[in-house]
Amino acid sequence: MSRDLSDVPTDKLLDLFLKYNNQIREEIVEPIYKSSQELIEERQDRELLEELTTLQSEPLTTKLCIKSYRGNGFRGEATKHRKHFKKWLKKI
Repeated sequence: MSRDLSDVPTDKLLDLFLKYNNQIREEIVEPIYKSSQELIEERQDRELLEELTTLQSEPLTTKLCIKSYRGNGFRGEATKHRKHFKKWLKKI
């Protein structure tokens, strides 16, 4: 588009610029930056939610303890998971 805007009145140009600027602001999506700790907590929340919403053949506490000691997914001991679970429940 190579139109010369010198013949357009200044007030009309300003109006067009402001409309364009407002439209751009509405379309901009600001990224949400999260710390490593927040990413870890979100992953643990998703895993815990999946554990709680999946049908299980053994009790949940047993699975959490086994998973905790194997180190594949959760870290630390089962008491850490109970504390995290209580914190998670308070959020929702």
